Amino acid sequence: FVAPAAPPPLPPMALRSATQRPADAIREVLLNACVAPRGFIDGQYDREVGANTLFDGTFAAAALVRVPESAAGVAMALCCDSRHCALDAKEGAKRAVVEGVARVSAVGATPIGATDCLNFGSPLVPEQMGQLALGVDGIAEACLALDVPVVSGNVSLYNQTDDAAVLPTPTVGIVGVVDDVSKVAPAMEVKAGDVLMRFGAPPTTLSGSLLAWLRARGQGTLPPLDLTAAKALCALVRELRLGGHVLDVFPVLAGGLAKALGTIALGADMPVRATLPEGEDFLVSFLGEDRLTFIAVVDNQGVGAVQALCAKAGIEQAVVGTVGVHPNFCLQDHLGDRRFDVDFAQLVRDLEGVIPGIVGRKHHRPSASAATTTTTSGGGQ
Repeated sequence: FVAPAAPPPLPPMALRSATQRPADAIREVLLNACVAPRGFIDGQYDREVGANTLFDGTFAAAALVRVPESAAGVAMALCCDSRHCALDAKEGAKRAVVEGVARVSAVGATPIGATDCLNFGSPLVPEQMGQLALGVDGIAEACLALDVPVVSGNVSLYNQTDDAAVLPTPTVGIVGVVDDVSKVAPAMEVKAGDVLMRFGAPPTTLSGSLLAWLRARGQGTLPPLDLTAAKALCALVRELRLGGHVLDVFPVLAGGLAKALGTIALGADMPVRATLPEGEDFLVSFLGEDRLTFIAVVDNQGVGAVQALCAKAGIEQAVVGTVGVHPNFCLQDHLGDRRFDVDFAQLVRDLEGVIPGIVGRKHHRPSASAATTTTTSGGGQ
């Protein structure tokens, strides 16, 4: 095989408009279909599984299902960001594993196994075979570092039309177990005045982010993820969740901290107000994706205990905001000079309308007078 060529560097001008109009950049990311709420789709399927579903994944980091006649539960997450894999096939595949481990850890589960479905273009094209080989290497490296065995998997190749292949999409499923689901489910109620805490060191760059992809598709680098740091952070999050120290917690993934805060606000049906620590860049901290971090909701009486556990584990933490205290959904830098401050009810309507709007356009049928004939060739499997 031939290793795919590295993507060109992110053009210096690609993010200039985002820097000049940061609130517009936040809105562009939040309303992108890649990270918009998917309740319109999820709600059309049976998610209860015989009334044993505790979290269906709509407003939880992972699905959690009770084992019948047992106190135990099984957590599941299915992960891949094909943007990341297009920038760096090996690093993107590693991140898919890390995302799954982070998601099940956020609901208190210890990861015990992985499966995968390797979706790529034609292996007869040397560069696409290179993507496949590097993706396998990335999954292997992450699973070894995180102590998660790969127990099954399959491949789906020749996913292309003519010479246009799909983005490399090594999809990873992670399964975890919770010995006693009563420790995490049902989730504790989030209430007005609860505190938002970030765990882990903040992002350092917009390279590899959804914003960078939207502004300069296929360009830029994907910084390597520190697997040792990710493993320690996930272990701390499991301890916090099982110990009842957090009301809810989410890994910060595609769309960055802004998207994760939006998920918390939608789940609680209350706006959040987040202010970055002094010295942090508005766009990088709210939209960056180069490091694994988590955002948690903590009872305001329990912040000190959480900070002590973070210090004991050597994990960086920061108090970044509150839930339900202010009427608007507001993200801002330390001085409030840069901010995204919008009516919460309108934001909810906008977010929840993204996917239905796309589906509606796809199903729109032109009138007979406006109809045209097109020919489309299908891709092979």
